[in-house]
Amino acid sequence: MFWTLAVEFQFYLSMLLLYGGLSTEKRVLRTATFAVMAAAAWTIPGLALVPRYLGLFALGAAGFQYRAGLIGRREFAVLALAFTLLNIHVLGGANAAAGVLTAIAAAFANPPRVPLLVFLGSISYSLYLLHVPIGGRVINLAGRLPHTMPVELGAVTAAMAVSLIAAWLLYRLVERPSQRLSARFRYHGSEDVKAAPVAADARA
Repeated sequence: MFWTLAVEFQFYLSMLLLYGGLSTEKRVLRTATFAVMAAAAWTIPGLALVPRYLGLFALGAAGFQYRAGLIGRREFAVLALAFTLLNIHVLGGANAAAGVLTAIAAAFANPPRVPLLVFLGSISYSLYLLHVPIGGRVINLAGRLPHTMPVELGAVTAAMAVSLIAAWLLYRLVERPSQRLSARFRYHGSEDVKAAPVAADARA
């Protein structure tokens, strides 16, 4: 599971190079950046290397551009189709479908704000990191008990509860302070790109 963290770390590094091209209002630079991402995904193999997944990240970038008003619906549709076809070739149909559906949701969905879901979303990364070492340890300990349905249900419930508590603590003590610290940094042009809900309709 944790090999995905290697891809994520590479993604953060790659965004140092790609973000400017993805967030600019200049279509030529945006197109060139997408072309680089497509070429890398097509030509550089490796399960634990970020180029293989740049087609998925490109779909997310297209969703971001639409929400930020950088592109309209037609351009989003072209990007979604192109990178879905690329992802089918590189990652398979299931991953491609998951990527494009997520991008469409990011671009167009305006779900209601449910406090429980907001809470779970806030601690989701911490939960991702801890559910195996924390929740998995609870399950392993419960394996020493009789294998009955009540015991197994109790073990799953306890593992979930302990994982959620641990994730909340990690979020409060590490993740949220880090987010606040990073928010102090300002990047050139960041004030020009605001995630205003679908201002791109006028460009469609």
